[in-house]
Amino acid sequence: MLRLTLEIVPFGNESRTRPIGMMHIGLQQVTAGNMGHYRVYCYAADGELTTEFQVLDHQRDGGAWELVRRAAEAYVVPETR
Repeated sequence: MLRLTLEIVPFGNESRTRPIGMMHIGLQQVTAGNMGHYRVYCYAADGELTTEFQVLDHQRDGGAWELVRRAAEAYVVPETR
């Protein structure tokens, strides 16, 4: 599982850093050709689940950052799911 935590750092002041969201990305299934299907859970700062969706057919050799990019795009632009 990947966990991404989004934090805000007001005016670059580290002492005022606070989380504003979190995303968990977990592998559901490996398919032919080293492709993977992933389940994505997005949480608000208070830990409340806000969104759940899938990223399908991710080429696992593409790496974690490509998976994060696809998950972020699917979160922002739901039509891409």
